[in-house]
Amino acid sequence: MKFIVNIYLSQTYMHAGCIRLCEGLRSNSTLKHLSVTYCSIGELFYESSKLDSTEIDSHTDQQRQQQLQCKCGDALGQLLSNVKSNLEILNLTGNRVTGQVLILMCCGLQANRSLKHLDLSDNKIDGKVKLCI
Repeated sequence: MKFIVNIYLSQTYMHAGCIRLCEGLRSNSTLKHLSVTYCSIGELFYESSKLDSTEIDSHTDQQRQQQLQCKCGDALGQLLSNVKSNLEILNLTGNRVTGQVLILMCCGLQANRSLKHLDLSDNKIDGKVKLCI
């Protein structure tokens, strides 16, 4: 029987797909390396026809963006908190991950016993959050 041990996703523009990916992997015990790089985790997606129109309400979209980022951070935290997890490497490079997302991931990081390497380079984490972590 074969098991998935590595998942590499790069520049796939996942947006809210991060939540679904984490839900699908939540009870996984064989995955060792998850690399989701430059996939716009937690970013709102606009159809190209909307980009030039007035249909985009920046205030409402900012709120939706924050909600989506919170859901992604929570989903990542739940994935990391799986006691059966064997995930050793998590690479989230270049996903515009904010400090808020990282804070939500922290509960999962505290419960995790297998993670050895977490790469958050090229994200939007501010200095205050970095000091807390």
